[in-house]
Amino acid sequence: MTDRNEQYAPSNQLEQTARHFLFFGSYLRHIGLFDGKMGLMIFLFHYARHSGNSLYEDFAMELFEEINRDISVETPIGLGNGLCGIGWGILYLSQNGFIEDKTNEI
Repeated sequence: MTDRNEQYAPSNQLEQTARHFLFFGSYLRHIGLFDGKMGLMIFLFHYARHSGNSLYEDFAMELFEEINRDISVETPIGLGNGLCGIGWGILYLSQNGFIEDKTNEI
């Protein structure tokens, strides 16, 4: 008989990383591509597809809503932590079938 905690223990490093971000991803302060919510969103969409677990996709969509809410006129323009990176991320997700192709509306 297996220990009950073992049943829910992540089986590999990738899964541990995904679960960590699932629990703590909303606490990221930045919304950008390199070290913010956009980069995490891309990871979670890929992990949802890899694992077949839609929970990660649902959380990625929540991050998308947070990004949209947190964009302001003070958001920098740059690729790493700004609007260019967010725009690139949206195009990437659309072109790879993770989100609907409504990039002109977004």
